[in-house]
Amino acid sequence: MSMNKVANAKIYHWCRANESNCGKEYPRVVKMSHYEYGAIRSNLHKTYPFVGYEIVKNEGEVKHLKFYI
Repeated sequence: MSMNKVANAKIYHWCRANESNCGKEYPRVVKMSHYEYGAIRSNLHKTYPFVGYEIVKNEGEVKHLKFYI
């Protein structure tokens, strides 16, 4: 399993564990490629519609995201 899959699994686990914690923020900003961003955005929309995210920094092909409930 690649590092990105591990990081994404941690985000999904955090989403499930904090579903009822409105206002909770993921403890760190996550750096991902444009492709990874598209995949996680789609998965969150389909599976965890209660999770929002904000692009903190956009460096072309690399995005820095902050997730929250």
